[in-house]
Amino acid sequence: MKWFKASKGFGFVALADGADAYLHMRVVEAAGCRSGAHLKVILEERPKGRQVAQR
Repeated sequence: MKWFKASKGFGFVALADGADAYLHMRVVEAAGCRSGAHLKVILEERPKGRQVAQR
């Protein structure tokens, strides 16, 4: 995780290829993730860049 601000409900994750992707709180909640957990994600290309999508 590059950074995540729970009060705002979003953040950015660092991807294996060195790029970043936007991550919304709803994706984290849907995955049931805890702090420090690894998350396997699906990426979508959006007009503003890569975004982590819900499974």
